[in-house]
Amino acid sequence: MERTFYELLTEIAYGLVVKEETYNKNRDNEFGYFQQPELISAIQKFALMMLKMNILDEKSIPIAPKNETDALLNYFSLPLEEWPPTANENFYFHYGFDAEDFLVYMYKDNTMFYTTDWCRELADECKKYNQNTMQNMVFQEMFNTEPHQYVFLRKFIVENPLIGLKENRDFLKMGKDIGLDNTFLKNFIDLAYEPFSSNVIGQCGYCGWTVTKDRIKLRCIDYRCSGETDGFLKMTKLAIANDFEDAKAPVLRLNAGVMKYICLPGKDELAIQKFCDPEHSKTELWPDKDRYDLKIEIAGEILAVDVKSFRHPYSLKYNIEQKGIFNKLYPNEKPFLIIPNDRLRKNGYIDIVKQALPVSKEITCISMKEFEHMIKRKEAKKDDR
Repeated sequence: MERTFYELLTEIAYGLVVKEETYNKNRDNEFGYFQQPELISAIQKFALMMLKMNILDEKSIPIAPKNETDALLNYFSLPLEEWPPTANENFYFHYGFDAEDFLVYMYKDNTMFYTTDWCRELADECKKYNQNTMQNMVFQEMFNTEPHQYVFLRKFIVENPLIGLKENRDFLKMGKDIGLDNTFLKNFIDLAYEPFSSNVIGQCGYCGWTVTKDRIKLRCIDYRCSGETDGFLKMTKLAIANDFEDAKAPVLRLNAGVMKYICLPGKDELAIQKFCDPEHSKTELWPDKDRYDLKIEIAGEILAVDVKSFRHPYSLKYNIEQKGIFNKLYPNEKPFLIIPNDRLRKNGYIDIVKQALPVSKEITCISMKEFEHMIKRKEAKKDDR
């Protein structure tokens, strides 16, 4: 039941996000109430699931949203533990979510909503509708290159969430120098980047992407962006150019899928590489075109490192269960799953993730801080010899 209910949550979240984005795109026009098919379908599936699980009221009616309004006011805007079905003895989903884990904020006398960061993370995990198409297309383009070219392309993305004329020229020149033709490079930029949306108001001081304002909320790519910038007080105003003629202004940003799933975790991967002392270790980013994130040869060992950055441990657990991890590991490689320190707000985060790890691979799951301490110890032992 746990996985089925979690998958339903991702479908609900996807429907909410799509509906919110549709409202935002039409906010300057007269735009009344409309039904979002994915959301309505998920609400109906909710009722059917409760019926199958015998989660019924005194009239033998499924304890589930009666309609979209009921769903928003009495379910999606409340923490999951307060949803009406959870009080029923037949509801046994051990979700482990926090009090702040609700899907939407209601405003304007409960007639409008905007989605939470947790809702958006759930939506990204929805395998029925959302396959992260753009991210997958960018990966496919990179996979069609040589290993050293792959590293160049991926590193450029990580280091350049926004680009202007200078970055574009540098990219074309450096790409040509390593054997990539101009047509491929221009197409790659077109695929990975997009023009700024009309609601961009600045550059995030945490991740380097764009801060947008949707009606009443400032938003960036990740919930940490607001917290790490004091509610976006640390934000750079952008003199946005209309084309590549203004060399001083950024023109394009990474599309959201590429920013979230390639650039943002890539920053942690580059940080680990920078942390390792080159006198004691040899590092390689994305070996063999991304068998895992970082290969570290140190003290006679080969460490295979994968960094996973999810707000909620159950989301990461589900992701591993669906996609696997360390799927192409060599016998002499020791796998390490690293969780960034600022993701470990929830007690038991790592223990929850470990439930999804295959025992046969002997994967060590630790925080970034613990991993760095381990690296330092190995480097120190080498100095003592």
